[in-house]
Amino acid sequence: MAAYLGAADQSVDGVLEQESLTVLERMTVLFDDLIDDELDKRLKGRPSGCFSVNTALEAADDPALAVAHGQISKNLRDRLAVMASYLRVGQARGDIACAMAPASQAEVINGAVVGIRVASRVGSGRESMRAIADGALLVLTP
Repeated sequence: MAAYLGAADQSVDGVLEQESLTVLERMTVLFDDLIDDELDKRLKGRPSGCFSVNTALEAADDPALAVAHGQISKNLRDRLAVMASYLRVGQARGDIACAMAPASQAEVINGAVVGIRVASRVGSGRESMRAIADGALLVLTP
């Protein structure tokens, strides 16, 4: 689990650290990459969705999976804090809306990511996943 979460974190961090882009552009790239990845997995016959999302759902009620659940929960808290810090910078620079606190915006982004993963898992198309992403981006757009 730790290796999977670490690889996922590195992928996201690679986008977040692109200082040539505004924070809003980075969030857009994150969603674009996520949607493309989900559709690519489907095209190649690999399972869509997200291992950590699926594990979190299963582990919540299974004492045998308490360690995995703890790892996912900690990773989520850490990733939300990282995301909020980037959003805070974006708000200060004027490229992220200030109508919500950065921590709340990070929760919206996370909810959209989970929603896109679930939508992919049930066979939704690009348009459906794009609608989820665009809804989250509205919260960020000044």
